[in-house]
Amino acid sequence: MGRLALNIVLLLLLTSSSALAQQKLLPLNRLRHLEIDNSARFRDSLQHTAMRPYLESKWDLSRIYGHHKDTTKYYYKLSVVAVRDHFIEGGEEGFHVTADPLFDLQMSWDFADTTAFQDTVGYYNNTRGARLAGDIGTKISFESYLYENQSQFPGYIRDFNDSTAVIPGQGRWKQYKNFGYDYNSAYGWVSITPNENLNFQIGHGKHFVGHGYRSMLLSDNAANYPYLKGTAWLLEDKIQYSWIYCTMQNLERLPLRDVPESLFKPKAASFYYVNFIPHTAIEIGLFESIIWETWDSTGTQAFDFKTTIPVVGVNSAILGLNGNDNAMLGLNAKIKLLDWLHIYGQVALDNRLDEGTGYQAGLKVFNAGLENLHLQAEYNLGPRNSYRHQNWLQSYTNLNQSIAHPLGTYFEEIIGTVNYRWRRFYTQIKYHNQRHDLLEGGNVLTSNPDDEYQPLLARNSMFDIQAGWLMNPKTNANVSIGWIHRDFDISALEQNTDWVYLTFRTSLFNKYYDF
Repeated sequence: MGRLALNIVLLLLLTSSSALAQQKLLPLNRLRHLEIDNSARFRDSLQHTAMRPYLESKWDLSRIYGHHKDTTKYYYKLSVVAVRDHFIEGGEEGFHVTADPLFDLQMSWDFADTTAFQDTVGYYNNTRGARLAGDIGTKISFESYLYENQSQFPGYIRDFNDSTAVIPGQGRWKQYKNFGYDYNSAYGWVSITPNENLNFQIGHGKHFVGHGYRSMLLSDNAANYPYLKGTAWLLEDKIQYSWIYCTMQNLERLPLRDVPESLFKPKAASFYYVNFIPHTAIEIGLFESIIWETWDSTGTQAFDFKTTIPVVGVNSAILGLNGNDNAMLGLNAKIKLLDWLHIYGQVALDNRLDEGTGYQAGLKVFNAGLENLHLQAEYNLGPRNSYRHQNWLQSYTNLNQSIAHPLGTYFEEIIGTVNYRWRRFYTQIKYHNQRHDLLEGGNVLTSNPDDEYQPLLARNSMFDIQAGWLMNPKTNANVSIGWIHRDFDISALEQNTDWVYLTFRTSLFNKYYDF
């Protein structure tokens, strides 16, 4: 993969084109994307909004915080850096670079926790990091993030960490002091746009396909992965075609040989997505994913050249949906009924039609009576055999987490959200109602249960209320206070959470603790 990426970079550097805007990727953060989607809500706006993160040069961001012109008068250099500018910024003609500190500092308390883990101090999160970003000419942009974390979590997240050996969306951990977790994560990419119809990326990160809060096709729920991505825009931008090739990991080690600690068993994945806008009020997309078999009992498998076929649907036709390689097909759609009212949905076809087809249906209301007041309602359904494979090493996961819906499989969920922003002040209210099988039927890492299988359904309802102030739009630095109330019920067992938190953080990616 490295040699192929290098050849692509060299080829593109030799390609001439007209001047283009910055080729940065916009942060994969829901509140940021909500602002951008609001700018493209009009029925006559031709914008592809399903494949994320977005490419900056494809959007008019002049009215989006962090990109619009700030006319406020500042009298001290410290205040300018704190609330408007990058921490370090410089360069010369043809080269521009910025650097920023990153952080997520949190104190929190779970007033419903009566176990030995809860004490008078409560919980904390201590994240320190840095970001380096830049542009080389008008065709090449790059960015790199690095985070180091020590954290304590409420009981339900702690149970998840211990059972999966990963922090939600952030990778593996090691123990820190008595009840803490020590872990790190890194993002990075190089984005190259030789002309206005092509973009290539090589990086380490995540992707999201869809218009909803969740995605039934590909989401940013699991940890980062190395990838190579190409995107083309055709027919005067009415068609957007993306192909992603990446490598992921199972948390099971290869046989120990001549090294002190063997590597984890890898798997390769290909994602294909073609989005078509037949009318500026309609988006229709076809999705395909293949989790390739790269290891079996005989050892590491030879490279399969079918992974290089960049045409959606071909590999599913060749392999079928029940072959050695885990294939899935999907449909994604959005209709702008009015400038302020959109409906959207997804279908994920995997395994047997009656037990492997997942669905999503939702609606969004923009500026609901007040400017920047946005509403959303969504329904998600994952039957018991969605995302599975007869060989669990080929499951639709990365580092023990689903790369689609966080609940994995055998679930039903209703979501409602309210978002409001006034100048730099914002608030968010979320509600989740979930049913999920906690036995093997709900575990995407297990094989398909037989027809006599009886599920053990857990019921979970969650309120998440948050209010904050956006301090610096360049890094999404913000101060916030929030409360998560969670009622979890399975048979006669109840587990309640009343998690109150105070945070000072740079929010550049999503964290999903709503399960």
